[in-house]
Amino acid sequence: MSRMALDDTDVERDNRHTLFAKRQALIDLARFLPPDDRALAMAFLEHGHSVAALALLAGQPRLKMRRRINGLVRRLTSREYGLAVRHLSALNPAEQEWVSQWIFGGRSMRAQSASRGQSLHSVRMVLRRLRRKLDCLEADAQRGAAR
Repeated sequence: MSRMALDDTDVERDNRHTLFAKRQALIDLARFLPPDDRALAMAFLEHGHSVAALALLAGQPRLKMRRRINGLVRRLTSREYGLAVRHLSALNPAEQEWVSQWIFGGRSMRAQSASRGQSLHSVRMVLRRLRRKLDCLEADAQRGAAR
């Protein structure tokens, strides 16, 4: 069975309420995206514009627009994005800036290295430390909820 067929089957099984709840959750998460990505996500998720219509408006090929939207949805549904949203207030301003560019903005380590004038190794170490901190914050929150 192809990947597309599996996705279609899953959608058919979900009722309208469940699909609406999933879409609404993604819309709520999209508020942390950079402005350009947020506008695209809202046009697709909230306003229901098709990939073809968005590609036409942007003057881009459909395939490129589909890949961009799929990347946005993948980012919104990633574990790291969820952790960053839940624990953003527990981070200091410098860490929030890193999270904003890396997780919310989807910038690669290499792009951050170039823009910050730091070595790729130092950027990798900062992001590894942030990932560990988010994991620890989540573990603490789960232990607190279990009590």
